[in-house]
Amino acid sequence: MESSLFPTQTEWVLDTNRHPPVYTRPLVGSELWMHNGWLAFEGAGEICAGINFTSPLGIGELRDRTRRALDKFRFVCPIVACAIEDNESPRWVYSPSTDREAWLDLAFAVEQRGSSLNSSEFVKDVNLMRLPYISTDGTSTLFKVYLLVTSIEGDDDRREYGLYFHGPHSMMDAGSILHALNLMCEWMSGSGIPVTITPSEEWKNLPVDIIAATGGVPKEWQTSGLELLQDLGTQADMMFKPVHRLPPPSRPLDMS
Repeated sequence: MESSLFPTQTEWVLDTNRHPPVYTRPLVGSELWMHNGWLAFEGAGEICAGINFTSPLGIGELRDRTRRALDKFRFVCPIVACAIEDNESPRWVYSPSTDREAWLDLAFAVEQRGSSLNSSEFVKDVNLMRLPYISTDGTSTLFKVYLLVTSIEGDDDRREYGLYFHGPHSMMDAGSILHALNLMCEWMSGSGIPVTITPSEEWKNLPVDIIAATGGVPKEWQTSGLELLQDLGTQADMMFKPVHRLPPPSRPLDMS
């Protein structure tokens, strides 16, 4: 029991048996929990979130800036270009980019919203779609950036825009989304941290697993750690007591 429950860190491994070679790591902790929920409840946990802003920049200029910012963001945070394979034992799969423009074509879109941005309606529409996005050549992405644009300029020659992300909860949450939006907006405005894109090096920015991120396996795991798991298991058993009631009657269901 103790050996099976003892946590171990999982590293990114280069799989040279695939062409081109890819880096893989099992989903662990909250990553795995969120992914299993996504599978069990047909897309539950997919997130569409972003911000609205105004800018004097034209649509073409802002589109180009956003695309260049996303290219930098992929290098800094390459998890957004990962796939998830094998639903029995889910693992991240990252393929170093050989054609960054092709990935950007799939992972970035400009959404024309007419005379009103209406971002709430946009989020509702996106939440009805299911990941991943798949191109005509079969490539896919679990993460997409939308630049929302309107056709109406304000009295001060500024136009309203929106910057929105769509992706799985196993990849992003509230904190990471806010940090990502901050990075993207800084690059779009011409500032932000300097980034030199070296495709052969970006895999080093792939995130470590949750055990490594929280400081490794604690020394007291074999004692207090296992006791905590046993306590949680006992509490879970107490929560799921059977409901004592009569079964509902069997009758035809009128859907008209």
